[in-house]
Amino acid sequence: MYQVPRVYFGSFWNLALRCDEHHSLFELEEQNLFADIQSLARNAVLRKLVNIIKRARLAKVCCLLFFTRGNIMGQFVGHIRL
Repeated sequence: MYQVPRVYFGSFWNLALRCDEHHSLFELEEQNLFADIQSLARNAVLRKLVNIIKRARLAKVCCLLFFTRGNIMGQFVGHIRL
């Protein structure tokens, strides 16, 4: 599943905010940003694990296809020799 990149917004203003109604929103965004930064390592491991599982399934399908194709081609070659 594809995830849209998250955009965080905030203020780099050193002074007090002029509009206090946005203060709680900026604090919530800061907390979300720090939580996402802390979960980066766990998410990276999960992505790698999902990628390994996907590749293993693909390898299994390829092996089954080649095995089946080999059996079918062997039958055709056997019929041609007769």
